[in-house]
Amino acid sequence: MGKRSGARVIYFNSSDGRIWLLIAYTKSKFDNLPAGFLARLKAEVENG
Repeated sequence: MGKRSGARVIYFNSSDGRIWLLIAYTKSKFDNLPAGFLARLKAEVENG
């Protein structure tokens, strides 16, 4: 109730200077992503 539409963008800035777009989603679809999900995304970028 009272929320505005918009988007969130989650990115990862790696130590070698690259910026990785991990996920972009609308705020109306998810309020917050689980911390475990974000940690898994980060691990995949670091180890992938």
